[in-house]
Amino acid sequence: MIGEETAFLGACPVIRPEGIYLNGHRVIRLGMGLGKVERHNPLPAGKYWVDVFAKDSDAFGAWLSSNKPTVAVRTTEHYDSDPPRDWYLFEVSAPTPWNGPGFPTVAGQNVTSSSDTGQRPDPVPSIPTQIEQELEGIKQTAKTTTWITGAVLAIVAGALVVYYVPRRA
Repeated sequence: MIGEETAFLGACPVIRPEGIYLNGHRVIRLGMGLGKVERHNPLPAGKYWVDVFAKDSDAFGAWLSSNKPTVAVRTTEHYDSDPPRDWYLFEVSAPTPWNGPGFPTVAGQNVTSSSDTGQRPDPVPSIPTQIEQELEGIKQTAKTTTWITGAVLAIVAGALVVYYVPRRA
């Protein structure tokens, strides 16, 4: 039953602190600036990021203006998506009342842009690279198989010598 399930499901994922891997390739990145949502109000001192959609843009801008002494915007990115949104990375130097939108996410030290906050798979290697990797795997398997075959043949030859040589004498 277990063998059949494994054959049906394919490879099992490997979970490590830095990500989830399948067949040796990272398919989900973990711990790369993916923080917890900060729900405290006032917002504690720290580094945060938030997505602000067009409908909340004016209110967020007013919040930034009214909290200039304690809030410093480090980076912004605009996306002409549907609906349009802005991504903000900001630091709070002292507890500051939070008025939304939603809740900010605690940013890790390595977060410098929105691309550091998303869970994305590693880029897929080019076809020639994939072929090269497969051929390297086949070479390694061939080397191992050749070594094992040679060892088995040596053992069989040794056994035949031990068995037949005393009988001929």
